[in-house]
Amino acid sequence: HIALVMSRGCFRSCAFCSDKPDQGRFRALGFEKLMGAVAYYKEHYWIGGITFNDLILNGDLNHLDRFCDVLLENQVELVWDGQATAHRVMNKRPWLFDKMARSGCTDLTYGLESFDDGVLAVMRKGYTADIAVETLRRTKEAGITTGINLICGFPGETEAGFARTLAALEENRDVIDRVTSLSICAVMPGSPLWTEHDTFGIELPPPGHYHEWQTSDGSNTLPMRIERHARLRAKVLELGLAAVVQATDEFDPAKRPR
Repeated sequence: HIALVMSRGCFRSCAFCSDKPDQGRFRALGFEKLMGAVAYYKEHYWIGGITFNDLILNGDLNHLDRFCDVLLENQVELVWDGQATAHRVMNKRPWLFDKMARSGCTDLTYGLESFDDGVLAVMRKGYTADIAVETLRRTKEAGITTGINLICGFPGETEAGFARTLAALEENRDVIDRVTSLSICAVMPGSPLWTEHDTFGIELPPPGHYHEWQTSDGSNTLPMRIERHARLRAKVLELGLAAVVQATDEFDPAKRPR
């Protein structure tokens, strides 16, 4: 099992992400190079699986469709997985989810972050919660394991919005196999949260302590985010969705090991 990429960059512009500014716009690896790499490792190292380390696997649906076609037409024995985005256009192509599964895709992790439309809009995710749930459902119906990432305490997250994410986990438990990552919002250098911090109404954290920011009006603080993380973590554990979920204490400066 090896790691490869079939693309660089991302067509999303999520406000918390420092990877997109670093990698730039989305562009897919040349198809011949991609298939040449798969063929080389199959022939010389007998690989049976690939984890794609792309920021977003489904950034170019035609490229992804062609990749699946080549694997199926040549009866390539391969399992593969990676990260993807909730995708309104892809939702209209349910056959593509099925084709991915038939060509060996076993697992997709979606960086959904929240099920509250208000938070998703401030995050600049480019979709709403209903689109995200539909993507999860189509993935699950195709027989692909679904993982999601969640972020607590994003600027603009209200108690009511947070409650919607808690409720959505329970309501959509049938299409979520695991919570792959559950974190407290960090303000990372290079991200829009960092470069446009005035727009988001936040005060930058001390260097190296990227979770320790707060809003200028004091409504969103680290203790508040830690408390919400604890509640969301408890719900994830209750529903049996935990994969690798950080303990809340890891975010609390007062409780970190010295």
